[in-house]
Amino acid sequence: MSEFDLVWSHMFYEQVDATINENMKTYYTNGGKVIASMSAIMNAGEWGITKDESTPNNNWEVTLNGDTEIYIYINEVSHPIFNGITMSNRVVSFNGWDNIASKVYQWRNFADGASDLFDWANSTGGICLASDRSFKDITVRVSEFENGGHAILIGDPFFTWNGVETGSETNLVKLTVNTIEYLLNL
Repeated sequence: MSEFDLVWSHMFYEQVDATINENMKTYYTNGGKVIASMSAIMNAGEWGITKDESTPNNNWEVTLNGDTEIYIYINEVSHPIFNGITMSNRVVSFNGWDNIASKVYQWRNFADGASDLFDWANSTGGICLASDRSFKDITVRVSEFENGGHAILIGDPFFTWNGVETGSETNLVKLTVNTIEYLLNL
């Protein structure tokens, strides 16, 4: 297999070159375990994570003004990566930061709601674990794939805290630890 038990990619997809793409695809398709967060999930197709080589079709940037709360809606509350999350069906990623701009990456705009999420799951091989708080029936922001290896894709910049209090640090740390432990124990 590989000398690595898990690879966590949190780099900007524009910085990924052909060698990294080739190595990640080899690693993943040979049974590797991957966490990809923020824009790294845009490499999912090239790494062989999604069956149809698709990548998120929607990204947006938010600049917070000190009173904005951004969170994911947890669709699969019983999934192990959400164990111990103390807020019902959500994890806050930003809360009240001033002058912070971050991008979010997701699959979006499934016109028929659940039937299109079903089609997305069939075509990509993915499971929607969490979606956008405002569009829980038509977005995929956290997903799981098992197409050779095993991957969790998190299209949020959760891990860009820069020492700022979000009011949800315990949940963010829990989500991080749970995701790492989940993949390592498969």
